[in-house]
Amino acid sequence: MEFIIENCSSTGAHFSKNTNQVLLKINTWIKENNNPTLKFIEFRKKLEKEKGINDNNARNIYPLLKNCGFAEYKSGGELYSGEFFTNNGKAYIKALETKELIKQSDYSQKQKLEAIKEIDLILNNLILEAVKKLLNNNELNYTESMKWFLRYLLSFDKINKKEFAYMVYQMTTDDSNWYNEIKDNIDLYRKNELDLSVKVRVRNDKKIKENTGCDTRLEDISYFTAYSFYTGLISQAGIIKKDKDYYYLKDEKRRLVESIIK
Repeated sequence: MEFIIENCSSTGAHFSKNTNQVLLKINTWIKENNNPTLKFIEFRKKLEKEKGINDNNARNIYPLLKNCGFAEYKSGGELYSGEFFTNNGKAYIKALETKELIKQSDYSQKQKLEAIKEIDLILNNLILEAVKKLLNNNELNYTESMKWFLRYLLSFDKINKKEFAYMVYQMTTDDSNWYNEIKDNIDLYRKNELDLSVKVRVRNDKKIKENTGCDTRLEDISYFTAYSFYTGLISQAGIIKKDKDYYYLKDEKRRLVESIIK
């Protein structure tokens, strides 16, 4: 079965190792400079110059922090950097710092692993509250498709990239009876009796458009980047776990997910 989709909007970032390092560097810079007041754009430039934070790579991290309730700022406004991180953001950073201190401690390996496990639960819970905040913000252009992802998990218990692409195709074609429209084919796909062949319609940049005369082109499923950001955030929130090609909804999180997407 062949079908074409367009990429969903997404956060463009999640709480990866790189994102966590960016948060720690921002916090360190603020403290080292005694909580200065400056324009937000100047704040970003100084972080790039003095802490090596690639501003182009970080351009999606700042709105993620703001929309998750971890930071507060106005893009064109004055920033009192001492109030850049909210209490939730400060708690997240404190947990990251504590985790690093545990790794460097003199505790036994077993003790370290047990302590880090507890810290990871704190981080999961903070990200879970952040994800709830994202899903309650209807002004974000990716809220609806993130809810599609969670609805799929509730209906089919697990998900992979091709399956979610199929749901996106159905939801953008006719969302009135999406489950009944795709359930038989999902069953066949999982039995290896049907292949889901996905093409992603990608918008061409100015140079490609000039060379080809085309506004868009078709690419393979590796260009379906929204899936990676959704799975990153939702797994970091402790809702899903990965096994091989699939992400599985944790049984103990089912009622929570149901309440989130109501």
